[in-house]
Amino acid sequence: MTKRLDLRVDFAFKSLFGTHGNESILAAFLNAALHLQEEKKITTVHLLDPHFNKENQEDKRSILDVHAQLKDGTRINIEIQLNNKHDMEK
Repeated sequence: MTKRLDLRVDFAFKSLFGTHGNESILAAFLNAALHLQEEKKITTVHLLDPHFNKENQEDKRSILDVHAQLKDGTRINIEIQLNNKHDMEK
């Protein structure tokens, strides 16, 4: 029996989709997940620092699963959530 990593586990997800050298895998994932039409397919992704510093003292520090920038400059914040806590916008 072959053991496989569960990509819903934060470490596995970040290791596959948020690692430099795997940008083509991330682009393929985004194209499939977002059901993009052929003319709008993502071709180039650049991984960015996933850490966001506090802007105010009472803020908490945020760390994204994956933070990327597309060829056209659009930034994408990617978070995997196993449970719907109803605390994120669609």
